Amino acid sequence: MLSGNTGLWHEVGTEKTAVMVVAAMEQKRLGLISRPMFVIANNMLRQFAADVVRLYRAAEVLVIDKDDVSPKSRALLAARVRSHDYDAIVITHSSFTRWPVSPAIEAKYRGQKIAELRDELTALGSGEVSDAGGVAVKKIEKRIASHEARLSEMEGRLGARQDDHEMYFDQSGSTSCWSTRRTSSRTRRSTRA
Repeated sequence: MLSGNTGLWHEVGTEKTAVMVVAAMEQKRLGLISRPMFVIANNMLRQFAADVVRLYRAAEVLVIDKDDVSPKSRALLAARVRSHDYDAIVITHSSFTRWPVSPAIEAKYRGQKIAELRDELTALGSGEVSDAGGVAVKKIEKRIASHEARLSEMEGRLGARQDDHEMYFDQSGSTSCWSTRRTSSRTRRSTRA
């Protein structure tokens, strides 16, 4: 619960939703987070919100749909999120990806990813990790180039005058984000079972 990243790799029907909701509510109770946000599959919006209320009858849940994250509505949405201490905020993946983080935050993230990838290149170059045929080096170099291009774009946006009315996710007041999306995982093994 305190590590900041946890994978629930259980089969369907094993109450992964309940584990996420209970963990978030416990962190909120302990004062570790406020306004936990759950980013869920598009077709699960209403069901997930109902599951939160089923688990915590008195929970105040804010359900965010696609109309709430339009550029015109973001400022109002962020104000709604910041003005009330919701027990849970539920948003779909597609809506969440339409609500950008500020260029400063994205630039910081890209810089961190580039540093991590450069560390991996160093490990490969020192022989700590084997790389048959240099495939891993080429993939890492390609990912670094991609992150550097995005970082350059972010720095350009930081230098440009920003619209004072633009509202970014990091200004919403939510301090934690839980996702139900499948993610890829990196491994140093050449094959995965």
